[in-house]
Amino acid sequence: MRSRDDWGQRSGRFGLNSIHAPTPDAYLKLNPEDGRAYRERSGTNSRLKRTEAALADSWKACELKDKLGCTMHKAFSRKMAGTKR
Repeated sequence: MRSRDDWGQRSGRFGLNSIHAPTPDAYLKLNPEDGRAYRERSGTNSRLKRTEAALADSWKACELKDKLGCTMHKAFSRKMAGTKR
């Protein structure tokens, strides 16, 4: 997951600064085509045991051509099915 400062730097072109750095949800509203952001939020959701949200975000990352997002989605799908590979 990106630090709040990193989110702030990436959103600087929208007039937001690090003091008012957006949350990942706010960032994705401004940048809905950022596959990496969906992948990173997916990892955070996974660590927080939000399995369905992690799966949905990793799928979205994969749809946006984020290769690591596709890898994460496959891993989460296997984990939910109870298999390991």
